Amino acid sequence: MFCLAVVSCSGETLKELLVFNHVPLAPFNQSELAEAVQGVGNSNGQQVVLAYRKLNGEVLVGAPQLIRYNEAIGTVLRAEEQVDETSVCSGSIGDIRFIGEFTLLSTEVSPSAECLLILDKDFKVQKTLYGFSPVEVAPNLVVIIENMIHFAPVHQERLQLADLGNGATSELYPMKGDALRAQLISEHMKHIPTRETCARMNDPCNPEKFDEDVRSLGTDGKGRFAFLVLQSASHATTSEKSPAPVTSQAVLYVYKQNSTAWRYCEEKIADSHQVEALDKSLHSDFDQVVTRCTPTLLVVADISAAD
Repeated sequence: MFCLAVVSCSGETLKELLVFNHVPLAPFNQSELAEAVQGVGNSNGQQVVLAYRKLNGEVLVGAPQLIRYNEAIGTVLRAEEQVDETSVCSGSIGDIRFIGEFTLLSTEVSPSAECLLILDKDFKVQKTLYGFSPVEVAPNLVVIIENMIHFAPVHQERLQLADLGNGATSELYPMKGDALRAQLISEHMKHIPTRETCARMNDPCNPEKFDEDVRSLGTDGKGRFAFLVLQSASHATTSEKSPAPVTSQAVLYVYKQNSTAWRYCEEKIADSHQVEALDKSLHSDFDQVVTRCTPTLLVVADISAAD
């Protein structure tokens, strides 16, 4: 669906980045070519796109620079619209992906947060999404994992749907009325530490707050996708010990787009070996995995746990 052959480059010169990605040097002066940069390049067979930031020693300086080389006609274009140096999205360059006529550039905000700059066919930044790991689940529709607060007691990964065509976004996961999440919340409630322990450990001790790790999102690219979620609640009772798991489960979710709505179904995966098998099958045997349940439940996002 898109090219993943992204090459990350750190601490090299702009000339080296251009040469490695087969971009002509003629449009650049000698001082530019000698500049140290951190950047990436990617090609979809029709164009090469480069993104980089200048380096002053080990410190990134200046706004991200965007370059597109049209391989067919040999033209080099620099983006007229750039991210301001003071923007939250002016971090280190992550990767470049191509989805339809759009180019997606990621920049790092923190280890748990990224910006996704959506460039249109005219190479202009059309929209900024705040998340990572985009997957195209239908033409021009991507699902991303939303950004999280890095230094937080728990990390609950949430899924957002974005329409690259019109910029509209909506929440997809977690859902209200999710029976399996409700079971975990009920079990978690039984293992909440005392109020005094929670206060001492700076633990929110909220049964609805637990780690959620979205893994292996597979799709047919035509409005169906499925993913595994590992849900785990942990608590520490003393500062000398790491938080210990008190309850956990793995759940397979299958989503399907019906007209303007999304439907889902879910299945608890109790066997750890089956979890690992599904982890692989979501990419290698997607059509087989999605037959495990039939999406009939309306997707209504639960935003009560969102930060």
